Amino acid sequence: MVTAVEPEHVKARLASLMAAIEAFEASLADQDVPLDIVSDFKSSVDDLRLRLWGLLTARSAEDHLAFRQRFRLRRLRELCLQVGLELQAGEVPQEEDELHKLVVAARVLVTAAGPLDAKHTG
Repeated sequence: MVTAVEPEHVKARLASLMAAIEAFEASLADQDVPLDIVSDFKSSVDDLRLRLWGLLTARSAEDHLAFRQRFRLRRLRELCLQVGLELQAGEVPQEEDELHKLVVAARVLVTAAGPLDAKHTG
């Protein structure tokens, strides 16, 4: 069930979010922030932007959930293909700790999706 949100509450939350983003941006200008932190922040903002776009384009809560699921799966597919190509090209260091974590996550995904894949290939 979707409940109505008071416009003033939304405006206050938006103002708070904008203030936080501006403060973070100012802190980036004042110091040498590691690139991976800036990249994580960019990814978070991108994700928020796309979720908001989904809300604007969805006609109902169910439409929004379906949109969000399709977006996440498409984005994951794109990222997997990109990382796979970078690995094949030797562009990702094999000793990277994040790579090991990605392999573990990929195994979980493959195990969970196995029965679904069998439906499409069987």
